[in-house]
Amino acid sequence: MGNSELILIGRQMKCEQAKRKLVAYLDGELRERERLQIKKHLSQCAACRGEADRLQKTARFLKAQEHVMPRVDFETRLWERIQRVEDRQLSPQVVFERLGRAIVPVAVALSLIVGIIVGDLVGNITLSPPGTSQEEAYAIAIGLDNFQDSPPGSLSEVYLTLATTKEAKNQ
Repeated sequence: MGNSELILIGRQMKCEQAKRKLVAYLDGELRERERLQIKKHLSQCAACRGEADRLQKTARFLKAQEHVMPRVDFETRLWERIQRVEDRQLSPQVVFERLGRAIVPVAVALSLIVGIIVGDLVGNITLSPPGTSQEEAYAIAIGLDNFQDSPPGSLSEVYLTLATTKEAKNQ
């Protein structure tokens, strides 16, 4: 007796167990004990009985279909096509195409990283003359030094005063 038979002895068969053996049951491949257990289960379980009916209908449908005979050279042609596909997958052109697909995103990511680093370094370079205060260096860096020759009380003078005072407070 196999393990599957020991599981079924003395207990009522569960749907999962019955469904696993339905095809063998319908094909007459089960031992008498298992066949009787499945028969009993099907008499009590509408869901499994419905599954068995669907399997029987499918089997009848398939048996009624015309048998198609493949061409004489079918197997040879099939293996040739498989070989062509395998050869194509290992060809240098395909390998380089696959590498190209992987390299392009990496190159773009590296370019962005380098751009960010260079931008950060360039952004920290000040073009102010030596001995310039931090406030004056900031004004030069953002182009506010263009407003230094503004007439007193003008809008540009007010803007320069506000920008440099606000920035000085933040630091």
